[in-house]
Amino acid sequence: MSTLNKNNKFIPLLIWLFAFFILVFFTTNIYSNMQINLDENKTKKEELEKLDTKLTSLNNIQKELENKDNKESQKINKFTSDFSEDKIIKYINDYFEQINQTEWNTVLKLNSISFSDKEKSELWFKQINIDLKMSVNNKYTLNNLLDYLVSDINKYSFFITDFNFPIEKSWPYKINIPLKMFVR
Repeated sequence: MSTLNKNNKFIPLLIWLFAFFILVFFTTNIYSNMQINLDENKTKKEELEKLDTKLTSLNNIQKELENKDNKESQKINKFTSDFSEDKIIKYINDYFEQINQTEWNTVLKLNSISFSDKEKSELWFKQINIDLKMSVNNKYTLNNLLDYLVSDINKYSFFITDFNFPIEKSWPYKINIPLKMFVR
């Protein structure tokens, strides 16, 4: 009877040990998967928070750029405007007329203006080369003209690429001003 009693105790112990082994085998896998999922969830939440702050920042920038009174948006909008040769010619000619009206004689005279075709630039904008040929009566007027063309507050942004004129001659000078303009 004692061997039967030992067998009776051994079989439940064996069943209990087998059940414990199965429980440990399956729950460890579940526990490790749960830990991996919790870690992934934490990293995704952190990533989502970073993207939310970035989105908020970009939305604020967009609102600032849409504000027409903002000086920065005005500077940027110069480059997004549509290009029209007629508007550029009128814009430059209006300045010449304004300056000539303040003087008793003609100090700025536009001889010719030419435009190149639009070319894609390295800045992803389209680049247009403008060649201004004119006569200028004095260096003060020339300096003001150059300041006007590259000023930040103007409707258009021009870049002077290469400018020179002979100093030896007396005024008026016939000058050539090569400009670059970037548009979308």
